[in-house]
Amino acid sequence: MIRTATPEDAEAIAAMTRALSDHTGDTDIHKGTADDLRAAFGHIRALIAEDGLKTTGMVLFFPYYSTIRGEMGLYVQDLFVDATARGTGLGRALLAAAAKAAQAEWNARFLILSAARDNDTALAFYDRLGLIRHEDEVQLSLEHDAFAELTERP
Repeated sequence: MIRTATPEDAEAIAAMTRALSDHTGDTDIHKGTADDLRAAFGHIRALIAEDGLKTTGMVLFFPYYSTIRGEMGLYVQDLFVDATARGTGLGRALLAAAAKAAQAEWNARFLILSAARDNDTALAFYDRLGLIRHEDEVQLSLEHDAFAELTERP
């Protein structure tokens, strides 16, 4: 069963994002907490997959607007499927449910996500689904002191 997550699911989502960071080797930089997730609800959307009483996966996403396309889409921040549920179609089902929710809520017409270059399993999964790699684009970020400096200076 896939259902809409609520702030009460923040602990479970935080545990899955931590497991995802462990899987991708980002454990040392993972700082997100359940409290951070609770504070983000209203800006983010999440769906939870459950098998009986066990949480088996989740997808966390939010609106994304493309000026090039002139359309709304969704950005998938995190997709996690428990090792016990991998290969069952749950990852595709979570992405499909997120896309349908975004289509219904803000008329999303496309999906964007990023994956670690060395996460071969995830990249093979996304290739099978037909996601297009954009090798000509570079993901950039502005963080911590540099972000603070940008926000403090006119």
